[in-house]
This record gives sequence, structure tokens and C-alpha cells, in this order.
Amino acid sequence: MLYPHATTSGPTSCLNMFLQNEANIQNTNIYDHYLTVKEWSPNFQPESDTIEEVAVWVRISGLPIEYYDSEILHFIGNRMGKTVKVDKNTLTQERGKYARLCVQVNLSKPLLAMFSIKDRKYKIEYEGLHLLCITCGRFGHYKEGCPNKGGAQQAIDHGRFVIK
Repeated sequence: MLYPHATTSGPTSCLNMFLQNEANIQNTNIYDHYLTVKEWSPNFQPESDTIEEVAVWVRISGLPIEYYDSEILHFIGNRMGKTVKVDKNTLTQERGKYARLCVQVNLSKPLLAMFSIKDRKYKIEYEGLHLLCITCGRFGHYKEGCPNKGGAQQAIDHGRFVIK
């Protein structure tokens, strides 16, 4: 590493210590927006940098309590991306209104909007991701600014999975 002190001292080390000490906090967003920390690199250009993957909390409303099982919820989460963890209240079935999972998703690909289990559809809500396009399923713009105006069918085709 060219500048080893950049990750061991200074403002970023304070932030990293804060994040490590607060690892048990379940919601990792500030004012309903995600905070992403990346390792420092020389010649960093923030205006052109993109974040492709982020761990987000997702809610699945109306999911029957019999599906509040770690293996089933990990299976569902892995269809969206990679399941990081399942909310403790979901696993202990203390919150029956919705199941909550933390999933690492790729923001450069369409996000899963819904899925079906035994012919019943369940909508997926991504906490803290506000710029979601309902036309193409991607993060970063709304349908009015979608570069893929004719992509409604693509979002539908890629935006679901079915469990029989």
C-alpha cells in the first residue's frame, strides 16, 4: 500500500472505529440514506466513482409466519443478491407484519421487485434506496429519467422468481 497511514490514522480511522463499535446496530443508514465507506486510493475522483454493491435491508410484507425460517429466508435473500443476515426479530417471529433481511445487492443490475410462493405474490421493499426505477428495475433514476424507456417488460421478466 502506497499510503498505509491513510487507513490507520486520521478522520477515516475514527469513522472505521465508530462503524466497528456500532456493528450491532441493525440499521446502517443515516437520515434514511446509506453510508458507504471505501478504502482510500490515490487519485480518487468522487464525482466519477460508482458504488456497485451495497448491503441493504429489505422488507417482505405479508409473508406467512411459517416461512420465517433461517434456511427459507436465506434462500429468498439469495435470489435478490447474497444474504448477509436475517433480522433477529424476524427469526424469533416477534414481528409478523414483515420479514426483514440484509442482502448484498448489485446496484448496476435490475433489483428484484417481487417473487411468488405457491401462486401468491410478495413485494420486496428496499430500505433507504430511494432512486429506484419501476421501468427497468435499476437504482439511480426514476422512470421519468429512464434511459431504457421500452424496458418495462425486461423489468418484469427479471424482477421476479417463483417457488412452487
